[in-house]
Amino acid sequence: MDGDAGSTRFGLRASGKVNESVSVGARLEAELQSNDPATINQTNESDSLRSFKERLAFVYIDHKQFGKLTLGQASAVSDGMSDGLDLGYAAGAFDGVETGRRNVNGLLFREDNTGAALSSRTIGNFFGTYDRGRQDQINYVTPNVNGFRLEAGLYDAGDWGAGVLYDNKFGAFKVRGRAFFESLTNSSTSEGAWQLGASVMHDSGISVTGLYGQSLAVDGAEEDARWAATVGYTANMNTLGPTGIGVNVSGSQDRTVVGSEAIAVGLGVNLVCLPALRVAMVGFLGEFAILGSGETPLVPRAIGSDAWGGSGAP
Repeated sequence: MDGDAGSTRFGLRASGKVNESVSVGARLEAELQSNDPATINQTNESDSLRSFKERLAFVYIDHKQFGKLTLGQASAVSDGMSDGLDLGYAAGAFDGVETGRRNVNGLLFREDNTGAALSSRTIGNFFGTYDRGRQDQINYVTPNVNGFRLEAGLYDAGDWGAGVLYDNKFGAFKVRGRAFFESLTNSSTSEGAWQLGASVMHDSGISVTGLYGQSLAVDGAEEDARWAATVGYTANMNTLGPTGIGVNVSGSQDRTVVGSEAIAVGLGVNLVCLPALRVAMVGFLGEFAILGSGETPLVPRAIGSDAWGGSGAP
């Protein structure tokens, strides 16, 4: 979709059973994205860098007793640890656990002063998670044991990651937990990152989700921290599918600028209005970045097309 954080995707899938315990498969997928929000801002309204690119290309073997082994370009250990955490349906409005950040990622803040000039800092400079998307790798996931799965990945640059995934239900409560650590010394300016997150949803539709993580800085640099929390409600308000309503708060410390603090608050609605059409709306109640000593605080001047409402300099 034009201007959306998602993309148009084309792909092939293959799968088959060797026997009752072993299955094998492969996936090849390419994507085309028009006007990526990360490149769109108040001074640049279109993206000229449109082309097909590889998204997924892997083969796997899955054994019921010994787990799943994947080889190729597939989701890194951290991928989905944030976006796939929230059990509530309102998560679709918040890109998982963020106040619509991905769809306004490239928008520039304005300086919070009389001139209200455009800053060089973007929303994406201060808001985001540690999910790393897809990597060329060897990845292994254990079978499910009492709700727990362990995951490990060795990436092509020599970096690695390890994670714990937990999904279970206790009476009327669904519980999900996610944790990971990634060592990125060979492909990043940081040593790596870690994150912990959990989500609980009651059969009534009420859900609570939260996460916290930190980067691991190299010697002489500052570590940054990111956090997010959502309270949501999911209900079948029509015959087409569930509707989710929620309030999300997310923020960061020392990201991009040492001494900075940023916070975003949003009200989100995610609903199915046609069998093949989902609509997500986010109202920004506030989005601010306070920089370090001697720098001008920042506020948003404009919010993206996926949002209603707004705040900041008039």
